Amino acid sequence: MQAYMKSAMPFHGVPTPLLRQVCKAAFADVEFSTVSHWQSQVLDLWRNARFREERYAALYLAGDRRGRPFRHHPR
Repeated sequence: MQAYMKSAMPFHGVPTPLLRQVCKAAFADVEFSTVSHWQSQVLDLWRNARFREERYAALYLAGDRRGRPFRHHPR
């Protein structure tokens, strides 16, 4: 999979439907009170990812409906 994706970042090999289920469960109780809180949570996941699926989890969280008020928010 890693060679196919042409990525230096390793994969766990988790299929997308399962990854979505895991993200949904893991982030079920997550709430964001400010744009900086939302942004720090997403960036922390992204920057500290060691596997590709962890980056996908950051993207999942960034696109979650609870973050909608904070996307494209002026600083």
